[in-house]
Amino acid sequence: MRSLTYHLVPSRAHRADAIPEAITDPEPTRPWIRVVAEPAPRRRAGAHAYRLARGPLLVRLVDNALLARSWADDCWAERTLAPLAHRFLVALCERAIDEAETTHAVRGCMPARALAAKLRFRSRYADEDNVRQVARRVRAVLAAVDAEQLVAVTPRHGYYLDCAVDTD
Repeated sequence: MRSLTYHLVPSRAHRADAIPEAITDPEPTRPWIRVVAEPAPRRRAGAHAYRLARGPLLVRLVDNALLARSWADDCWAERTLAPLAHRFLVALCERAIDEAETTHAVRGCMPARALAAKLRFRSRYADEDNVRQVARRVRAVLAAVDAEQLVAVTPRHGYYLDCAVDTD
């Protein structure tokens, strides 16, 4: 699935032949929209920014947004993350970076209890079920950009990122 960023372009003529083919929408019924390859947005000071890569997929985690594209694409698909989902992914990214140099058989895993303690739930008695629900929501957002395989779980060890993680 290829995601494109669309921008309205003011134009004198709204005919498909008046706009060069390289920038017109694939649907000829909307020639006033063009596809623009944009760089990822800048992050605010003190915000987390991580780059996740697996195969042809590149995902950036910036502020409360998830940006994804394949290496061949020029356009980023952007999805907004809920605050808990963002903190969940940031916690997994931090753990992956901290344990990148270790020789453990299972690296970067974070147990559900540790995630429940680290994430700020509204409930005072958050447990593994709350973490499972957040993980399900994160996977739904990742599935929208064909990246649901990035978050994995190992029984008795916890959640981890099944990709290369780097800071931006």
